[in-house]
Amino acid sequence: MTLLDKLRSMVGGNRVRTFTYECRECSEVFESPIASTSQVDCPACGANAIRAAPGKATA
Repeated sequence: MTLLDKLRSMVGGNRVRTFTYECRECSEVFESPIASTSQVDCPACGANAIRAAPGKATA
């Protein structure tokens, strides 16, 4: 493990950023690593009527 790898693990640098979305069809709230709502389908109902959940993005 390199020094850079150790530092990343200490501060969480290896985490994947995820985005929280809400389906306009069934109101399912879910996370995805995809940043574009046009490329995300609801995992519950399969609809592409997705909006970003307000104030939600995690690293």
